[in-house]
Amino acid sequence: FGGDQQTEEAAIQNYYMTLTMESQDPAGKAALAEWKEFRMSQVDERSEAVKIYRKVLDNISDGHQRLFDQRQNLTKKEVLQQVGNSVKDLRTLLKTIKNL
Repeated sequence: FGGDQQTEEAAIQNYYMTLTMESQDPAGKAALAEWKEFRMSQVDERSEAVKIYRKVLDNISDGHQRLFDQRQNLTKKEVLQQVGNSVKDLRTLLKTIKNL
């Protein structure tokens, strides 16, 4: 995704730079600068959401791996405890995603 984000940022920069250079209207240039800033902030927000989503997937993956690695030695109580801890972590990450 990092490459896609860089490509999108470059496309936004090029698009608005071209429009700004072609414009003779100071108010138009100011409006273009605002739109460019807005579009770049959208890219940043998506990037942050993807980073958090990756943390969620990593957390799930780690939990599955721990359970698999210890599958022969875990008691029911230990399984519930590990799952409970993972659920708490995932809820925290989910709240973060919702706040973006």
